[in-house]
Amino acid sequence: TFDKELIHFAGNNSVKLNKDTKNKFGIANRQRAGFDVTTSAPKSVSILALVEKNQDIIDAHRKANAEVLKYIENELAQVRVKDPITGERVRIDSENILSASFEHYTSRAVAKDIAPDPQLHTHNFIANIVKTENGYRSMEASEIYKKQAALGQIYQNALAKEIEKLGYEIEWRKEKNGNYTFEIKGMKEAIEQFSKRTVAIKEHIATLEAERGYKLSKQELEIAKNEIRAPKAQQKMENLQNDWNQQIKDSNLKMAKPILNEEKKLEQFNIELTKNEELKKITDNSYKIVEDKESVLSKTDILNEALKESKGRYSTDDILKAIDDNKDLIKINKHNYASNDLEAI
Repeated sequence: TFDKELIHFAGNNSVKLNKDTKNKFGIANRQRAGFDVTTSAPKSVSILALVEKNQDIIDAHRKANAEVLKYIENELAQVRVKDPITGERVRIDSENILSASFEHYTSRAVAKDIAPDPQLHTHNFIANIVKTENGYRSMEASEIYKKQAALGQIYQNALAKEIEKLGYEIEWRKEKNGNYTFEIKGMKEAIEQFSKRTVAIKEHIATLEAERGYKLSKQELEIAKNEIRAPKAQQKMENLQNDWNQQIKDSNLKMAKPILNEEKKLEQFNIELTKNEELKKITDNSYKIVEDKESVLSKTDILNEALKESKGRYSTDDILKAIDDNKDLIKINKHNYASNDLEAI
């Protein structure tokens, strides 16, 4: 929520949101003004949104981005305060954030004389300040960092749901981190055309590894990726779209079109179970995956697994309700559960 008093406080010139201090040992401590949570659309979505100027798809991205911010605010935003009884520093939920979203439309160009490819993404700056009953405090952001994979899955799931509502068919694939993303069917050639930096990076890494005779480390890979990008430069959207459309014309690329109405889309899922029954099945599968790793089951971790299985069929809110309603889960607190299986043991 965008609290007017909080915005005024953050905008007051007398309040410094970024400064250097020293701790009790005299060691410098850089205070963070805020942090960035980025949502980035699959390439096929970016192409249809930006090259074809499809406002419905841009709006779908914005709705999915809003779902991420909503979850951060309701479930992950916390602050450390002193417990009046024990005197210890404890975490409490703040349930409010101050954020500003900046929508960008291109990836980094591979060279100065080559137009950057379309890449719809949003940088969400979340200020390191929250409002509590006892005034304003710095945000405890550790849970947001820990649950980045879940936030990415919330975005992908919400976006897929909106894209299918528009009538597009999608294909899911598993990523290296275990999350799932998707592309719109019928866009393979266009994706290849507008993925120049990805192609250039792969070729550059292959060349380096061939020259050095070994696989690059994670740190070396990051350095290699940064070597394949031109300096940032301002570009007019009109010029970019003219360039993109010329590429489509020159390569004779075909763009995917909506082919399903809402009724046919629902038939395509061919769900034999009722909504509640399938949600129960999904949450059962999901908490058991988490249970294999942890005895205390994080709601966000269960949600992440459930979103992977849902693949856009159900919203974040649908799944959260199903988790809360699942009789096989014992609620420990707002963020954690235990299973009845554990209680039986």
